[in-house]
Amino acid sequence: MNPRVTIIDVAKAAGVSKSTVSAALTNNPTVNTQTREKVLATATELGYRPNRLARSLVQKNSGVIGIVVRNLRNPYYVDVVGGIEQACDVHDLMPIISHSRDRAEVASSAIDQLLELQVQGIIVISSRVNMETVRAAAQSVPVAVIGRFSDDIGGLFNIVGDDHAGGRVATAHLADLGHERIAYATSSTRLAALCRQTGYEDELSSRGLTSFVAQVEHPRETVVALRQAGITAVVAHNDVTAVALMNAAHEEGIELPREMSIVGYDDTTLCNSARPTLTSIQQPQQEMGRLAVEHLWSVSQGEQVDLGRVELPPTLTVRRSTIAM
Repeated sequence: MNPRVTIIDVAKAAGVSKSTVSAALTNNPTVNTQTREKVLATATELGYRPNRLARSLVQKNSGVIGIVVRNLRNPYYVDVVGGIEQACDVHDLMPIISHSRDRAEVASSAIDQLLELQVQGIIVISSRVNMETVRAAAQSVPVAVIGRFSDDIGGLFNIVGDDHAGGRVATAHLADLGHERIAYATSSTRLAALCRQTGYEDELSSRGLTSFVAQVEHPRETVVALRQAGITAVVAHNDVTAVALMNAAHEEGIELPREMSIVGYDDTTLCNSARPTLTSIQQPQQEMGRLAVEHLWSVSQGEQVDLGRVELPPTLTVRRSTIAM
């Protein structure tokens, strides 16, 4: 393996100082055109590649964005990260992804490590994190938080979907199809899931219908209980739970959607691979990621930015898992 070409190697070959090479590579106007062209040609000839992480130790705008993500096994988080990566490409930023694997201590440690690397900003997509750690990080670098972790995360830029509205939209879709026994199935106590549940309950109440909330621990047992309760349609708090219920229904010989219609939430890649394909509430995950990067970029450019919560409206994607009574 050939040794990595350093800025010192470029300086020796070009016959200039290390500081001149650094200035030429960053388009510093203090370097004249002839010298800059010589340095760039030498760097290209030697195969020099700048070390972003080393540069981040001495520059505030390192070009490196840290991402702390809760669970990359969940396609929701994968979609958000995809939006971040696309936006980073636009601004020539390099994302570093830390997967906290649902562990608060790992997420907090990752934030500390990213700060040590002098990253340009941090994006947090994990409710399993100490918010005081996030607030402390925001004293050093711009921070964007994606997801609804608390009612008030004051002073932080927070991008969320309108979970209450999404719960209502999902429920209204099933009620408009003629379903009157509609359940809300959840395996989460997170604030986002609770907001979706409140939207579900409010929509049913407005129609004079009764709510039925099922905690999903064992999907097959849940599906059996729903059928015994006369439930004909289900709003799940996310696509993962919806697909688990669909698989359990197949195992129990329940025909979908004729015997039970199901709506998911997040509109992830799971929806098109499910059988039948899954109707779901779409959160603009990639747009959330893009907005987070744009916020960090604007701060790094010295622009005035608004802190606080940005709430994005959900939409319904209708597929084959729902049908009229």
